[in-house]
Amino acid sequence: MKRDWKGFGKYLGLKTWGIIAGLAAIWLSCVWFEGGSEYIENLLVKQTVGRAVNAFTHVKPFWFYLVTIVWCLAPYCLLLVGSFVASLLPARRTNLFVTEGTKVDIAPHAKEYAPARSDLEVLFLCTIIATIAMLSSFSSKLPIYLVPVFPFCIYLFPIALDRIGERWWMRWSVGIFSIIFTIIGLAALLVLFGAVHIPAVDDLLNEYPFAHEVPVINGAILLTLANALGTWFLVKRKVWNIPAILLGASLFLTVFSASAVVKDINPYIGYRAICAKVPEGTDVATVFLHRPENIDAYIGRQITDYGKEPERLIEAALASDKPLTIITQTSKLEKAPELQSLFGKGTIIYAGPYCLTTIGEE
Repeated sequence: MKRDWKGFGKYLGLKTWGIIAGLAAIWLSCVWFEGGSEYIENLLVKQTVGRAVNAFTHVKPFWFYLVTIVWCLAPYCLLLVGSFVASLLPARRTNLFVTEGTKVDIAPHAKEYAPARSDLEVLFLCTIIATIAMLSSFSSKLPIYLVPVFPFCIYLFPIALDRIGERWWMRWSVGIFSIIFTIIGLAALLVLFGAVHIPAVDDLLNEYPFAHEVPVINGAILLTLANALGTWFLVKRKVWNIPAILLGASLFLTVFSASAVVKDINPYIGYRAICAKVPEGTDVATVFLHRPENIDAYIGRQITDYGKEPERLIEAALASDKPLTIITQTSKLEKAPELQSLFGKGTIIYAGPYCLTTIGEE
């Protein structure tokens, strides 16, 4: 953008390329020692070039990141995206204090008073645009690939703020989320204390009883109070910085408080708890489980997965003369009479959303 063509030689000279080549050589050497040439080919051709040109998974449309970055930056997405747009637009700094105690409208002379973008601001803008454009051109897309862009989006805001000044939309870009989280916190407290009953929510609370524990309630209280206070500062004091701090602090404190029940959540987010109840010396079969191939790491032996075909499982179980442990989801068991009949031949053990039984034991 600055048309400083000589700068390419200065910043991308032999020393720069030498460092890049040296680090790449070290990395490739380590990869070769670990897995040989086949491993290098898999990483460079299939996993790198293949994902960029013709991905075998996670294929998304070109505009995927333009939508994804909005919710990835939440709850500051409106503030950060707004500052990015404001940084791109021509600067208009109005109501600038040009003399002590005097406020003057300089809109007719905006070009005269508005400072030009600094080299750092231009660098951040180019980095954000170029990175998103490059990632969007690859066929394989995941939200986590946007992580390198986040620091530039965040640091661009104070740079743009210093150049263009505070705007009215900055307050409400924070205030909207403060109001939303205040409402969410109040609704959560009303439901947790039984003041409001919603059948679908009540069913979830019955399935996840840890939601009624004190750390979760404390988290909802912190979320409500902090954002209600932030909304008050926004409306009464007309400031955005304190609500912005309270918004982030409320989320951090809510997660910190609710994290005390992680031990109760673990059975719902993995297979360790249910696998701990698998007896020794039995064959193990799974049905209606998502990606059960890693269960062997917990039980120390291979499993047989029947996907979403309980009929095949029942046929194999009846034909087997060995003890067989079957693992499935409790919700699926309740909807499958044929599985209920099979599970009825043994003792059903529950852990989180999963259950198991062992049949054919003497």
